[in-house]
Amino acid sequence: MTHAEEVKEFSPKKLTNANYGAFMQAFEKLVAKGTTEKLGLEASDFTAFQDKLKVFLDLNQEMHQEEFTKALQELDKKRDQLLSFIFAKISIEAQSPDTQVQKAGQLLLPLKKQYQGIQTKQDRAESFLISGLLVDLEKTEHAAAVAKIGLTAGVQELKTVNAKFIETMAERSEKEIVRNLQGAKKLREELDTLYRQFIRKIDALGVVSPNPELVACIASLNQLIQETRNARTIHKGLVGAYTTDGEWEDEEKPEAESVSSEETDKA
Repeated sequence: MTHAEEVKEFSPKKLTNANYGAFMQAFEKLVAKGTTEKLGLEASDFTAFQDKLKVFLDLNQEMHQEEFTKALQELDKKRDQLLSFIFAKISIEAQSPDTQVQKAGQLLLPLKKQYQGIQTKQDRAESFLISGLLVDLEKTEHAAAVAKIGLTAGVQELKTVNAKFIETMAERSEKEIVRNLQGAKKLREELDTLYRQFIRKIDALGVVSPNPELVACIASLNQLIQETRNARTIHKGLVGAYTTDGEWEDEEKPEAESVSSEETDKA
Protein backbone atom coordinates (compact mmCIF):
# COMPACT_ATOMS: atom_id res chain seq x y z
CA MET A 1 0.00 0.00 0.00
CA THR A 2 1.29 3.46 -0.89
CA HIS A 3 1.41 5.84 2.04
CA ALA A 4 0.63 9.52 1.76
CA GLU A 5 3.33 12.10 2.32
CA GLU A 6 3.65 13.16 5.96
CA VAL A 7 2.80 16.66 7.11
CA LYS A 8 5.98 18.65 7.72
CA GLU A 9 6.94 19.34 11.31
CA PHE A 10 5.89 22.87 12.11
CA SER A 11 4.92 24.83 15.22
CA PRO A 12 3.06 28.09 14.64
CA LYS A 13 3.77 29.24 18.22
CA LYS A 14 6.48 31.72 17.22
CA LEU A 15 4.29 33.50 14.69
CA THR A 16 2.94 36.95 15.41
CA ASN A 17 -0.81 37.22 15.90
CA ALA A 18 -1.29 38.49 12.35
CA ASN A 19 0.78 35.70 10.77
CA TYR A 20 -0.71 33.11 13.11
CA GLY A 21 -4.21 34.14 12.10
CA ALA A 22 -3.29 34.04 8.39
CA PHE A 23 -1.75 30.56 8.74
CA MET A 24 -4.73 29.15 10.62
CA GLN A 25 -7.17 30.70 8.15
CA ALA A 26 -5.33 29.03 5.27
CA PHE A 27 -5.29 25.73 7.18
CA GLU A 28 -9.03 26.06 7.84
CA LYS A 29 -9.69 26.45 4.11
CA LEU A 30 -7.61 23.38 3.28
CA VAL A 31 -9.56 21.26 5.76
CA ALA A 32 -12.88 22.60 4.49
CA LYS A 33 -11.86 21.79 0.92
CA GLY A 34 -10.68 18.28 1.78
CA THR A 35 -13.71 17.72 4.06
CA THR A 36 -13.48 16.33 7.58
CA GLU A 37 -14.76 12.95 6.40
CA LYS A 38 -11.95 12.45 3.87
CA LEU A 39 -9.32 13.76 6.28
CA GLY A 40 -10.39 11.54 9.17
CA LEU A 41 -11.45 14.40 11.43
CA GLU A 42 -14.48 14.87 13.65
CA ALA A 43 -16.83 17.49 12.24
CA SER A 44 -17.58 18.77 15.76
CA ASP A 45 -13.86 19.31 16.43
CA PHE A 46 -13.47 21.26 13.20
CA THR A 47 -16.51 23.39 14.06
CA ALA A 48 -14.94 24.15 17.44
CA PHE A 49 -11.71 25.11 15.66
CA GLN A 50 -13.60 27.44 13.31
CA ASP A 51 -15.47 29.08 16.20
CA LYS A 52 -12.27 29.70 18.16
CA LEU A 53 -10.49 31.00 15.08
CA LYS A 54 -13.31 33.44 14.39
CA VAL A 55 -13.09 34.81 17.93
CA PHE A 56 -9.30 35.04 17.64
CA LEU A 57 -9.54 36.99 14.39
CA ASP A 58 -12.21 39.28 15.82
CA LEU A 59 -10.02 39.84 18.86
CA ASN A 60 -7.15 41.01 16.71
CA GLN A 61 -9.02 43.17 14.23
CA GLU A 62 -9.92 46.70 15.17
CA MET A 63 -11.94 46.94 11.96
CA HIS A 64 -15.05 45.55 13.64
CA GLN A 65 -14.89 48.05 16.48
CA GLU A 66 -14.35 50.86 13.97
CA GLU A 67 -17.42 49.68 12.05
CA PHE A 68 -19.49 49.76 15.24
CA THR A 69 -18.22 53.25 16.06
CA LYS A 70 -19.00 54.51 12.56
CA ALA A 71 -22.50 53.00 12.67
CA LEU A 72 -23.16 54.58 16.06
CA GLN A 73 -21.97 57.97 14.86
CA GLU A 74 -24.27 57.81 11.83
CA LEU A 75 -27.25 56.72 13.93
CA ASP A 76 -26.56 59.42 16.51
CA LYS A 77 -26.37 62.06 13.79
CA LYS A 78 -29.67 60.85 12.37
CA ARG A 79 -31.51 60.93 15.69
CA ASP A 80 -30.09 64.40 16.46
CA GLN A 81 -31.48 65.63 13.14
CA LEU A 82 -34.86 64.09 13.92
CA LEU A 83 -34.94 65.69 17.36
CA SER A 84 -34.13 69.09 15.88
CA PHE A 85 -36.88 68.61 13.30
CA ILE A 86 -39.46 67.56 15.90
CA PHE A 87 -38.67 70.43 18.26
CA ALA A 88 -38.67 72.98 15.42
CA LYS A 89 -41.96 71.62 14.09
CA ILE A 90 -43.60 71.99 17.50
CA SER A 91 -42.39 75.60 17.81
CA ILE A 92 -43.58 76.54 14.33
CA GLU A 93 -47.00 74.92 14.61
CA ALA A 94 -47.56 76.47 18.05
CA GLN A 95 -47.81 79.76 16.14
CA SER A 96 -49.85 78.42 13.23
CA PRO A 97 -52.73 80.58 11.92
CA ASP A 98 -54.80 77.41 11.97
CA THR A 99 -56.40 77.39 15.42
CA GLN A 100 -56.56 73.60 15.75
CA VAL A 101 -52.95 73.14 14.63
CA GLN A 102 -51.83 75.96 16.93
CA LYS A 103 -53.63 74.36 19.86
CA ALA A 104 -51.92 71.02 19.15
CA GLY A 105 -48.51 72.67 18.89
CA GLN A 106 -49.00 74.57 22.14
CA LEU A 107 -50.03 71.36 23.89
CA LEU A 108 -46.66 69.87 22.95
CA LEU A 109 -44.57 72.93 23.85
CA PRO A 110 -43.96 71.81 27.48
CA LEU A 111 -42.47 68.55 26.18
CA LYS A 112 -40.25 70.48 23.80
CA LYS A 113 -39.01 72.67 26.66
CA GLN A 114 -38.50 69.63 28.90
CA TYR A 115 -36.44 67.65 26.41
CA GLN A 116 -34.80 70.30 24.26
CA GLY A 117 -31.01 70.01 24.30
CA ILE A 118 -30.84 66.27 24.90
CA GLN A 119 -28.79 66.01 21.67
CA THR A 120 -25.79 67.26 23.67
CA LYS A 121 -26.05 64.57 26.33
CA GLN A 122 -23.73 61.60 26.62
CA ASP A 123 -24.84 58.80 24.27
CA ARG A 124 -26.41 56.45 26.81
CA ALA A 125 -28.11 59.35 28.60
CA GLU A 126 -29.45 60.65 25.29
CA SER A 127 -30.82 57.21 24.43
CA PHE A 128 -32.62 57.09 27.79
CA LEU A 129 -34.04 60.60 27.40
CA ILE A 130 -35.20 59.94 23.84
CA SER A 131 -37.02 56.85 25.09
CA GLY A 132 -38.73 59.05 27.70
CA LEU A 133 -39.69 61.63 25.08
CA LEU A 134 -41.17 58.92 22.88
CA VAL A 135 -43.24 57.56 25.76
CA ASP A 136 -44.60 61.06 26.44
CA LEU A 137 -45.37 61.73 22.78
CA GLU A 138 -47.26 58.44 22.50
CA LYS A 139 -49.46 59.14 25.52
CA THR A 140 -53.15 59.49 24.71
CA GLU A 141 -53.26 63.20 25.51
CA HIS A 142 -50.33 63.91 23.17
CA ALA A 143 -50.73 61.38 20.34
CA ALA A 144 -53.59 63.28 18.68
CA ALA A 145 -51.60 66.52 18.82
CA VAL A 146 -48.59 64.79 17.26
CA ALA A 147 -50.78 63.60 14.40
CA LYS A 148 -52.43 67.01 14.02
CA ILE A 149 -49.16 68.82 13.38
CA GLY A 150 -47.86 66.07 11.08
CA LEU A 151 -45.21 64.54 13.33
CA THR A 152 -46.37 60.92 13.43
CA ALA A 153 -43.89 59.71 10.80
CA GLY A 154 -41.03 61.69 12.32
CA VAL A 155 -41.70 60.34 15.79
CA GLN A 156 -41.88 56.78 14.47
CA GLU A 157 -38.58 57.20 12.63
CA LEU A 158 -36.94 58.57 15.78
CA LYS A 159 -38.23 55.52 17.66
CA THR A 160 -36.72 53.19 15.05
CA VAL A 161 -33.35 54.97 14.90
CA ASN A 162 -33.03 55.20 18.69
CA ALA A 163 -33.84 51.50 19.08
CA LYS A 164 -31.19 50.66 16.47
CA PHE A 165 -28.67 52.85 18.30
CA ILE A 166 -29.35 51.06 21.60
CA GLU A 167 -29.11 47.67 19.88
CA THR A 168 -25.80 48.54 18.19
CA MET A 169 -24.37 49.93 21.42
CA ALA A 170 -25.29 46.69 23.23
CA GLU A 171 -23.77 44.58 20.46
CA ARG A 172 -20.52 46.55 20.64
CA SER A 173 -20.43 46.11 24.42
CA GLU A 174 -21.01 42.37 24.03
CA LYS A 175 -18.11 42.15 21.58
CA GLU A 176 -15.95 44.06 24.03
CA ILE A 177 -16.79 41.57 26.78
CA VAL A 178 -15.68 38.71 24.53
CA ARG A 179 -12.47 40.59 23.77
CA ASN A 180 -11.77 40.98 27.48
CA LEU A 181 -12.73 37.47 28.60
CA GLN A 182 -11.01 35.49 25.88
CA GLY A 183 -7.46 36.67 25.41
CA ALA A 184 -5.45 35.83 22.32
CA LYS A 185 -2.94 33.77 24.31
CA LYS A 186 -5.60 31.38 25.63
CA LEU A 187 -7.21 31.06 22.20
CA ARG A 188 -3.86 30.34 20.57
CA GLU A 189 -3.22 27.55 23.05
CA GLU A 190 -6.62 26.01 22.28
CA LEU A 191 -6.12 26.38 18.52
CA ASP A 192 -2.62 24.87 18.77
CA THR A 193 -4.04 21.84 20.56
CA LEU A 194 -6.67 21.30 17.87
CA TYR A 195 -4.13 21.86 15.08
CA ARG A 196 -1.77 19.21 16.49
CA GLN A 197 -4.72 16.84 16.96
CA PHE A 198 -5.78 17.32 13.35
CA ILE A 199 -2.25 16.77 12.02
CA ARG A 200 -1.88 13.51 13.98
CA LYS A 201 -5.16 12.19 12.59
CA ILE A 202 -4.37 13.28 9.03
CA ASP A 203 -0.95 11.61 9.18
CA ALA A 204 -2.46 8.44 10.69
CA LEU A 205 -5.06 8.17 7.94
CA GLY A 206 -2.35 8.81 5.36
CA VAL A 207 -0.62 5.65 6.56
CA VAL A 208 -3.58 3.27 6.83
CA SER A 209 -6.01 4.52 4.18
CA PRO A 210 -4.87 7.45 2.01
CA ASN A 211 -7.37 9.02 -0.39
CA PRO A 212 -7.01 11.67 -3.14
CA GLU A 213 -8.51 14.46 -1.01
CA LEU A 214 -6.16 13.70 1.88
CA VAL A 215 -3.09 13.52 -0.38
CA ALA A 216 -4.00 16.86 -1.98
CA CYS A 217 -4.60 18.46 1.42
CA ILE A 218 -1.22 17.32 2.77
CA ALA A 219 0.58 18.58 -0.34
CA SER A 220 -1.08 21.99 -0.04
CA LEU A 221 -0.48 22.13 3.72
CA ASN A 222 3.22 21.33 3.30
CA GLN A 223 3.46 24.09 0.72
CA LEU A 224 1.75 26.49 3.14
CA ILE A 225 4.17 25.47 5.91
CA GLN A 226 7.18 25.99 3.65
CA GLU A 227 5.93 29.39 2.49
CA THR A 228 5.35 30.43 6.11
CA ARG A 229 8.87 29.29 7.05
CA ASN A 230 10.36 31.17 4.11
CA ALA A 231 8.50 34.33 5.09
CA ARG A 232 9.88 34.08 8.63
CA THR A 233 13.39 33.50 7.33
CA ILE A 234 13.17 36.63 5.20
CA HIS A 235 11.71 38.55 8.13
CA LYS A 236 14.49 37.26 10.36
CA GLY A 237 17.12 38.61 8.00
CA LEU A 238 15.41 41.98 7.66
CA VAL A 239 14.55 42.61 11.29
CA GLY A 240 17.51 41.26 13.19
CA ALA A 241 18.33 39.47 16.39
CA TYR A 242 16.11 36.96 18.10
CA THR A 243 15.02 38.19 21.53
CA THR A 244 14.87 36.30 24.81
CA ASP A 245 11.11 36.79 24.82
CA GLY A 246 10.72 34.42 21.88
CA GLU A 247 10.01 37.05 19.24
CA TRP A 248 12.01 38.67 16.52
CA GLU A 249 12.86 42.27 17.28
CA ASP A 250 10.11 44.75 16.44
CA GLU A 251 7.55 41.98 16.10
CA GLU A 252 4.26 42.21 17.89
CA LYS A 253 3.82 39.91 20.85
CA PRO A 254 1.44 36.96 20.35
CA GLU A 255 -0.62 38.03 23.34
CA ALA A 256 -3.16 40.60 22.22
CA GLU A 257 -3.75 43.49 24.54
CA SER A 258 -7.39 44.22 25.13
CA VAL A 259 -8.25 47.66 23.87
CA SER A 260 -11.33 49.17 25.45
CA SER A 261 -13.48 51.01 22.98
CA GLU A 262 -14.57 54.47 23.93
CA GLU A 263 -18.11 55.59 23.50
CA THR A 264 -18.91 57.99 20.76
CA ASP A 265 -19.86 60.48 23.42
CA LYS A 266 -20.23 64.11 22.64
CA ALA A 267 -17.84 66.59 24.18
